[in-house]
Amino acid sequence: MDNLIGKTLGQYEIVSLIGRGGMASVYLARQRSIGRTVAVKVLPPHLMNDDTFLKRFQREVQAVSRMQHPRIIPVHDYGEDEGVPYIVMAHIEGGSLAQLIQEQGALPLDDVVRLVEQIAEGLDYAHQQGVIHRDFKPSNVLLDKSENAYLLDFGIAKVSQETAQLTGSGIVGTPTYMAPEMFKQELPTPAVDIYALGVTLYQMLSGTTPFEGTTPVQLMYSHLNEPVPSIETLREDIPASIQIVLDKAMAKKPEERFMTAGEMAGALRRAAEGDTLEFEAPLAAPPGPPPPEEVIPVPEPIPAMTAPYIPANEQVTEDIPPNEQKPQPVEPPKEEPVREEIPRREKPKRVKSYESGRRGPGCFWTVVVIVLLVIFLGRSTSWLKGLLAIKNIGLGGADDALTSQEISQGLRGASALEVILEPGLLGGSLDVEAMSSEDNALEGYYESAIGGKLDVDYEMIGDTGQLTLSRGDIDLKPPKDDFKEDLTVSLTDVVPIDLIVRLSFGETTLDLDGLNLRSLTIEGGAGKTYVALSDQGTYEVEIRMGMGEFIVEIPEGMEARVEIDSGLSEITIDNDSLIEIDDNKWQTDNYVGATESIRVKIATGLGSIIVK
Repeated sequence: MDNLIGKTLGQYEIVSLIGRGGMASVYLARQRSIGRTVAVKVLPPHLMNDDTFLKRFQREVQAVSRMQHPRIIPVHDYGEDEGVPYIVMAHIEGGSLAQLIQEQGALPLDDVVRLVEQIAEGLDYAHQQGVIHRDFKPSNVLLDKSENAYLLDFGIAKVSQETAQLTGSGIVGTPTYMAPEMFKQELPTPAVDIYALGVTLYQMLSGTTPFEGTTPVQLMYSHLNEPVPSIETLREDIPASIQIVLDKAMAKKPEERFMTAGEMAGALRRAAEGDTLEFEAPLAAPPGPPPPEEVIPVPEPIPAMTAPYIPANEQVTEDIPPNEQKPQPVEPPKEEPVREEIPRREKPKRVKSYESGRRGPGCFWTVVVIVLLVIFLGRSTSWLKGLLAIKNIGLGGADDALTSQEISQGLRGASALEVILEPGLLGGSLDVEAMSSEDNALEGYYESAIGGKLDVDYEMIGDTGQLTLSRGDIDLKPPKDDFKEDLTVSLTDVVPIDLIVRLSFGETTLDLDGLNLRSLTIEGGAGKTYVALSDQGTYEVEIRMGMGEFIVEIPEGMEARVEIDSGLSEITIDNDSLIEIDDNKWQTDNYVGATESIRVKIATGLGSIIVK
């Protein structure tokens, strides 16, 4: 997509790059048939690798193109040219709302009210047509020269989400503007757009977003737990009742938000004029914990937050589900206890104990019961197989426990392995390495400050062992700051392995040197990922990036061929033995494709990819 200027997509001559964002690149183009200036949104070519994508893309764009409203950018055309999907829209010259906020900071109250009213008209019309935006934010609001608002990118987030679900890469959206239920992967309703409009309103009034964080996990925590910050601390010249509008628009429960964007705009207008609002704004977290029966475990961890594969306008042709789904109540964050620092082992492979001060009698009797069960049940205790130790060490109460866990899985005579690692770590790190063992397929050590455990599923199919390491239930919500989850996994090097790693947040190190790989697939990721490929055998590597930094190291002297789609990532080839043979294709100077060779295919997302 970087080399499109001067080229033609269909009947559209690409003139210049307007901008590049999380969902696509947008170019200024000229329509040859009628000489019209248009905007062409170009999506990553690797989406075409999904056989169902083009059909979903076409269906969604067709549905969006039928929406005719003065506050929605019309779609003129769409298509695909030599594997590059694109959408043709009307060209608006005034820039985006995001650019206006970046340049001016907090906007005048009268301008904010006018813009919210215009945006609300477009959102309400779309909702009436059965279309939920799903990724509303200031960069998806264009302004003309008179600073009138126009909405775009309806449907693209839906195609992105379906593509991510099919590939296992996770949730698609912009965490800064995502409603709490979207982090829980609940079915979206129009209320998610109301919430995002509330975040945008706060940003227009203050010049900053209500919740900020350096990682998607921190943003998730804030959206799920924290009340809306007081706008009065940043803006003293606006009526106090505007805070009530913000609180209601960003209520944690969807049913407590405004029913329509128009209702929200009307309340904002009345508040700006000094009227007293008659509804009460629901605040996020009532003081004290809810009753026990209302406490619901934290949702399944988000797989990788993909800002990845930028999908196209996949639009909702189904009816909008009723805005009555029950959101899960969220416990307020508890006061942080003083935590004792627990030392980590240098090589956490075979930990037989995990010491941390005094333990109460409950731990002793728990161990006794487990031992008696093992003795009594004997060989029938398959449900305990692989779980060597799980110990909870109280650090300020049972609801705030550090969990350590050793995991081991026997090889059971398998002559090959299919291994799927999807621990869904919320921060921390994942390390994968090789080990010399003819008995165990996997050894692992896991420690977490948020509770829960990892599950190992193992099944023999013929002479192949199918092994899945995944997250079990989480009983606790993550602490707001500095929580950690670290996992080290060692895999046997004595049998060939098809390895699939599904990444989430945090840092990942895959030091696969010496591992007997048959294939390697890496999906998602929202942090820094380092992959040192194995120097054994002939195998294929497929990487479907999420967002963040990927570093892939080719073994010295190994024959290798690397193909990278042009995507949105910054690509760096830092390996003197790799020679570019075609656009985005490289191979080592000794490559002949014989034995002991690697073929690497990388579908980029957002961030950077470095091949060393």
